[in-house]
Amino acid sequence: MPETTIRTPAADVKHLREQVQELMPHLRDVLKMLVGIPSIATVPPSSDMDACSNAIVSQFQRAGLNSARADRIRYNGQETAPIVFVDEPGPPEAPSVLFFSHYDVAPVKGQQWSSDPFKPTEKNISNDVRLVGRGACDDKASICAHLGMAQLFEGKPPVHLKMVIEGEEKLGRRVLSDYLSDPTTQDNRFSADVIVVANSGKPNSSSPAITSTVRGFAVYDLEVATLERPIHSGAFGGPVPDAFMALAQLLATLHDRNGDVAVPGLTQDQHDWNAVDESRMRADAGLLPGVSLIGTGPLEQRLYGKPSINVVGLDTAGVQPIDHAAHVLCARAKARISVRLAPGQDVRAVQSALEQHLKGARPWGIDFTLTPVTNSYGFNAAPGGQYRLLAGMAMAEAHGAESAEDIGQGGAGWAPHVLQQLNPGSDVVLWGVQDSLSNNHSTDESISYTELERLTLAEALLVRKVSEAAAAPVPQARKS
Repeated sequence: MPETTIRTPAADVKHLREQVQELMPHLRDVLKMLVGIPSIATVPPSSDMDACSNAIVSQFQRAGLNSARADRIRYNGQETAPIVFVDEPGPPEAPSVLFFSHYDVAPVKGQQWSSDPFKPTEKNISNDVRLVGRGACDDKASICAHLGMAQLFEGKPPVHLKMVIEGEEKLGRRVLSDYLSDPTTQDNRFSADVIVVANSGKPNSSSPAITSTVRGFAVYDLEVATLERPIHSGAFGGPVPDAFMALAQLLATLHDRNGDVAVPGLTQDQHDWNAVDESRMRADAGLLPGVSLIGTGPLEQRLYGKPSINVVGLDTAGVQPIDHAAHVLCARAKARISVRLAPGQDVRAVQSALEQHLKGARPWGIDFTLTPVTNSYGFNAAPGGQYRLLAGMAMAEAHGAESAEDIGQGGAGWAPHVLQQLNPGSDVVLWGVQDSLSNNHSTDESISYTELERLTLAEALLVRKVSEAAAAPVPQARKS
């Protein structure tokens, strides 16, 4: 398509950028206020969840979004945490744009932060001012970008503007996703011509990017038992297997000698992702010297297109922590297994594939149970979508670049897939503020103020481009 149909004049970009810069002190203050609310998702929701959702509603209303309100959805006898909704009609026949984010945050228990995770602290990291605090990048900065975008249009967006800010992304609960996946559900609050899921990011903070694929995931608890009760290791150790060793043997079969997943039935996808720099990834991961990477094939495919299996938790029955350990054999042991899946993998086939593999690999006649915890489908962006092309240009212009990279992500929750299924004729755009220093889910999570400014500008540019495209439709790009 001709460049002139998607490029915003440089003078207009400059003017919008200046307006965003004027808004930044306010957006920083709002972000600090939101990070200061410990909105850790729980069942039932805590009072902090109400406080956070109400604070978001208040900020949106002050920005002129009078439709902002908090509501709950009830489905199959369960109720969600408060969800913030915005539904602002635009000009007649204007296209609709839905911005989707979440305000709940990951737990902090057991993590050693350099400052109180719920007392937001500004720090200079890698020559950039960053705000450190739980939820800063995942996902409260995106909410502030939506707020800034709305303020730029003074509460009168040139499109039909919708927002959904939910509060259970970190729980893995299926209430909202099951509600939306039910074919009998008719809820137009979740429908739009273009859906922007702001729960992603990019590996390189200086390069613009939007996400084209996301791996799915499935989480299971694998438990083995060898004894009726813990017993003395001196009296029985040798011929009698302990459950910890049996579990270790079973887990070791999940990968081959190269480190590739060895479970038949787990698929892999191919995509034209940008190459991943190994040295940068090793540094970002904090990989210790001498530790090699595992798996085969291009690094980007290992990160975005192939399955991975990791143990993210261990539990034992009757065994004390190391500093209080007694000489007993473990009777039962359990591992929580996180399986990342190729974007196109059918999640329903994963448990059967794992069970078949484990049955053939179990040592010493042990039995096991594999209990599903949660899962989510991956995401493949529809190629050549008109609004997706506009989003890529908006993100590039916000960075002062010619084009945006097409990247993959290891995970971004259930929303991209479910919203894509709910809106089959629409474009789903996945982007966000996370970068290689964000440390979301871990200690000292942080957000670059520069990234917040860029995302706010990109969202404003996208809204303008969608509005202009409705007045002079952009030809649909050919699919390769």
